[in-house]
Amino acid sequence: MFSCAALFVGGLAGVAVGKGHDGLPLPGYGAAVVDAAHRQVFVSGGSGGQGIAVAELSHRERAGNRHRLIEGQPGAHGMVLSEDGRTLFVALSAADAVSAIDTATLKETARYPVAGGKEHVCPTHIARTGTLLWIGYGCEAWEGGIARVDTAAGKPELELDQHGSAVRFERAPALTATGTVLVASQPHLSPTRLLAYTVGGDKTLTLAKDERRGGSNLNDLALTPDGTRLLTAAGSEDRVLGFTTPALGDNGAWYTRHSPVAVAPSPDGTLVAVGVRTGGHKGKEVSVYQLSGGEPKWAAGLPSHERLLDRGLVWLPDQSALVAVTVRDDDPAPRLRFLKPGHDGGPEWPIPVS
Repeated sequence: MFSCAALFVGGLAGVAVGKGHDGLPLPGYGAAVVDAAHRQVFVSGGSGGQGIAVAELSHRERAGNRHRLIEGQPGAHGMVLSEDGRTLFVALSAADAVSAIDTATLKETARYPVAGGKEHVCPTHIARTGTLLWIGYGCEAWEGGIARVDTAAGKPELELDQHGSAVRFERAPALTATGTVLVASQPHLSPTRLLAYTVGGDKTLTLAKDERRGGSNLNDLALTPDGTRLLTAAGSEDRVLGFTTPALGDNGAWYTRHSPVAVAPSPDGTLVAVGVRTGGHKGKEVSVYQLSGGEPKWAAGLPSHERLLDRGLVWLPDQSALVAVTVRDDDPAPRLRFLKPGHDGGPEWPIPVS
């Protein structure tokens, strides 16, 4: 039974089933999350959307483009799974809340509001450490910040202003977190500002390092699974850059030729996938390197007229393939593609995710 702050709202989130062209039934893109246990990919529609598309994970070529749509999710943007994978937490930028969705039934089971009832907060990006959710929020100029939701609390709600009184964000900061490390940065500003925090036993953030480095116009950032290295994809650079955490010292680089828009370390921390919109290293949009560096271990191109989106790379948990989120020409509907070693550029590859 849920508390008053986490009311059962399953009636707000219906599930529609559809079958159509490669594009998902979304007006834009917020984030993608792979749910290994249920063999599915969640894709949110971004600030202008009202739902989350759910695509089955299948390696079958031309699997029918079948999808499901979780409705009633205003401005669904950032998403993260719970530690046990049973719940998908979604930042609802147009509802000033975070929703909780059962990954088996695809029904919304709870919605966490902003503490004190504050409105026009725009929760946008989300990361998780244990049972704590960290949310990058902010609608208006210089009103951005980091909020916290303690999902283990009796009354979970968004507690604002967790980032420290000395820190100001222009709008909702992008976040990445693992273990006891959280890194925040403001996308698309020059120069890039990286803020490394540690998560204490008292569930509070302590700012460990604040550096203006890593180029400008940040498109994506990610921590390695062990939390010891930060990877950034910035529009001003021709490579993904690596930094130690929380000290933010230089720690590697992975060449992309053009401005990188996406970076994804593998689940075991040995590989890093980097991507550009079009025509990257050796003509391929996505390259996979050993985390230790060197030449790409493998690379893959995208279908003609498609381009990779910001934050558009996600690994399958077994590391057998990547899911790439793309758009085609002027159609804003996101598309999903499998990228796998040895299968790039053929007529049936990269294959659509059904």
